[in-house]
Amino acid sequence: MVRLLVSRVSTLRVNGLWHERNFTASFLDGAASRTTTSSPMKTSPRVAMALLLVVFAVPRGLLGADPLKISSPAFGKDGEIPAKYTRYYGLNVNPPLEISGVPANTKSLALIVEDPDALPSSFVLWLVWNIDPQTRKIEERSVPSGAVQGGRYDGPYGPTPNQNHHYHFKIFALNTKLDLRPGAKLNELNAAMRGHVIERAELIGIFTKKLPGR
Repeated sequence: MVRLLVSRVSTLRVNGLWHERNFTASFLDGAASRTTTSSPMKTSPRVAMALLLVVFAVPRGLLGADPLKISSPAFGKDGEIPAKYTRYYGLNVNPPLEISGVPANTKSLALIVEDPDALPSSFVLWLVWNIDPQTRKIEERSVPSGAVQGGRYDGPYGPTPNQNHHYHFKIFALNTKLDLRPGAKLNELNAAMRGHVIERAELIGIFTKKLPGR
């Protein structure tokens, strides 16, 4: 007489409660039988919440959705920002930007452009919030319709000669519109966004102020 037992445990949700489902197959001299039992999981609310946080922390890219992305037709990732978009050499106008992969539940977008290489602290070039989530392009020398600015775009300057400065163009997908006055500073914008960021992405461009003859 030969007997083989195969057991498997899975989970399912019934009436709002998670249950363990035990499947056992028994093979006795070629004849098969199986039993299935289901019982509530003995899981604490804290553990259940941790499991939910793990699920929601999975990047959308792993779930098949395109991740949030910001790019520019004027320069690529870690590319040189053209002179016309700088304060030192050019017209001091914002470069064109393109946004894709915006999450479906986004209520507004926010844009932060800053130079973290500046001393003694990061230099802010541009703050824009309450951008319509349907916005896919920010044209050169323009502000998205209906959006609010912390101030006019102030392009790369590169205060330290012959040293690369990295300019971060950061886009944030938010689950709300922000109640923030025009002219607000970076710390105010960061505080207003806290707890409302669904996803973020950034594009980094480089500018170097070159002195004549060097």
